[in-house]
Amino acid sequence: MIILPKGAFVVERDKPAEKEDNLGLILSAEDLKPKLPNTGTIIFTSEELNEYQLCKVVFRENFSEEIDIEKYKGLLYFRDFNSSIFYVIK
Repeated sequence: MIILPKGAFVVERDKPAEKEDNLGLILSAEDLKPKLPNTGTIIFTSEELNEYQLCKVVFRENFSEEIDIEKYKGLLYFRDFNSSIFYVIK
C-alpha cells in the first residue's frame, strides 16, 4: 500500500515512439536521442484523486520528479494535480 500526500499522484510514462531512419547528412546529438513523450497512465494517487487511477494523462514535464517505488522503476511523481496536468482521458 502506498500513501501519497494530498494532491499528489504517480504516472507511468508511455514508451517513446520508434523513430524512422530518415537521417540526413548532418546530425546533432539531439537528433540521435529518443524524445520522451509527455503522456502516461496514472498509477497511484492520493485518496481524493482515486477516480483518476488508470486514466491516461498529458502532463507538464517540468512539474515531474523521477522516482522508483518498490518493483516499479522510472515513475514520475507530481506534487499537485491541477497545475501538473494539461488534460485527462477517462
